[in-house]
Amino acid sequence: MHVIIAGNNDSKAKQVVSKIKEETLNDKVEFLYCDLASMTSIRQFVQKFKVKKIPLHVLINNAGVMMVPQRKTRDGFEEHFGLNYLGHFLLTNLLLDTLRESGSPGHCARVVTVSSATHYVA
Repeated sequence: MHVIIAGNNDSKAKQVVSKIKEETLNDKVEFLYCDLASMTSIRQFVQKFKVKKIPLHVLINNAGVMMVPQRKTRDGFEEHFGLNYLGHFLLTNLLLDTLRESGSPGHCARVVTVSSATHYVA
């Protein structure tokens, strides 16, 4: 199984990748940078992902901000709306064709969207 970790913190992501590789003995784990508060970054991430020509069976949208000071994304959206909604929406939509191609009858690809710490109990 190939696992791609997307995130906007290189050092934390590298630690996570190392830990997953160590605990699962799966060498096919890697990090690709993606800042969900930036439409440009999302598009670049999708481009890099698609070049790899690997299937996408599960997309887990689990990023967000809460209780941060009022500010805007690079694209001019209010940060909560830009990152928590628009970022996930754009990422998912840009990957829909890959998700469709990766699924098969009876084994559809999945999109899971969570917020807060819900991923700990999923």
